[in-house]
Amino acid sequence: MKKFTLFAACAAFALGMNAQTVKFLQNGKEIVSGETVTCTDWENDGFGTFLCDPEISVVSDQNILVDITAEMATESQASTRFIQMCCGGACMIGSDKVVKSGISLTANSAMPLEFETSYWDDEPQTPTIITDIFVCPAGSNEKLAAITVITSAGDGAVSVFEIDNTLVTFSNGELKYEVASPCTLALYDTDGKLFVEKAVTGNGSIDATGIPAGVYVYTLGNKSGKVVVR
Repeated sequence: MKKFTLFAACAAFALGMNAQTVKFLQNGKEIVSGETVTCTDWENDGFGTFLCDPEISVVSDQNILVDITAEMATESQASTRFIQMCCGGACMIGSDKVVKSGISLTANSAMPLEFETSYWDDEPQTPTIITDIFVCPAGSNEKLAAITVITSAGDGAVSVFEIDNTLVTFSNGELKYEVASPCTLALYDTDGKLFVEKAVTGNGSIDATGIPAGVYVYTLGNKSGKVVVR
């Protein structure tokens, strides 16, 4: 009986140790895992490069070593577009993926990711760059938190979109939407190409017969999600 009680106590302790919560923050406000952040606040560094920093941090409720990955979902443009992350020490930069391994998070102390997307000024217009960022325990593939960052042309702001994959669906060659008040529906493919930008309200549909099959990211008002076109 004592052995069983001791085993149960140890198991409960181990479970508690593994139940850490990791969150992303934007200016101190929680970004729920799965949500989308948009950044249109580009800065010219004076050397021919434009930078967009959505000011994202990561925090854990326990001391933990993590791997943080930023992976560009848009098509790689090795010569003109980059992602960079400097948290925990030296900056790492890449044209498609950056991994910061063995980053030490101190309990309840937010660490800035120092994440930026950038492009060279020889691009004809501001590109849309979609990046998935996720945190795993060091050496593990288990995602503790994950968000999507979209940087694009716009009004110089950073916005957080609540995740809701139910607002836009695909069936019978149409994108069907449901929204409570007037707003804009924007649909991007994983290369960042804008396929739909339309003012909508109420329940309705958009002809999608000309949209290639694939996974798309949408923003609708203050919500975002993903929809599969077949």
